[in-house]
Amino acid sequence: MVETDGVRLLDAGTVADATRPQTEGTSIFGGQPPFARWGMGFRLPSLAREFLGAASFGHDGAGGQVAFADTTHQVGFAFLTNLMEAGPDHRATAIVDELRRILRK
Repeated sequence: MVETDGVRLLDAGTVADATRPQTEGTSIFGGQPPFARWGMGFRLPSLAREFLGAASFGHDGAGGQVAFADTTHQVGFAFLTNLMEAGPDHRATAIVDELRRILRK
């Protein structure tokens, strides 16, 4: 996304591929809405996981883990836990909601 100390991890073409919708709607695996949207290898913002907005791409996982980048705000974010609990974990969502609020100022 951006260059740091002369190093750029993802070029513009890779970011374009990652953020171009490949699938949306009902999953072939079934399940209940809200459904995820997918770019090339990354989840895209949806009702299932909003991230920061339309320019975000990333992934979430078991135990409440979530990581993403946002090209508009030039932000990378990761929330990782060392304790997996059963059921939904809303801590990352609360932190991302607050980050979104701060960035809109």
